[in-house]
Amino acid sequence: NTLAALDFAYSQTEPVANPAEKIQDTELYSGAAQLLLRGIAAGDQIRILSLTGSVIKLYYSTSNSIIIENSDLPPGMFLLQLFRNKNCLWTTKVIIPNPVS
Repeated sequence: NTLAALDFAYSQTEPVANPAEKIQDTELYSGAAQLLLRGIAAGDQIRILSLTGSVIKLYYSTSNSIIIENSDLPPGMFLLQLFRNKNCLWTTKVIIPNPVS
């Protein structure tokens, strides 16, 4: 079921090696065809995962924010993970709505 898959995907997140490295001011905004992630650092890795934990998309930031086009993702729920120096700092759910006709 979906909840079991979500729990499994979250369980794949490795704990942060250095708790001081946790980020506090990361913000995710969802628009009609894109996601905006702010409060990150250049070189951070952003992963979009299926609920089973498979990596769907992989991005690297070049500044303190990134715009991710989500128009090529099917409607549904995904996980977004933020990695810095190979440590997962943040995991959150992302819902891609059905396109408006």
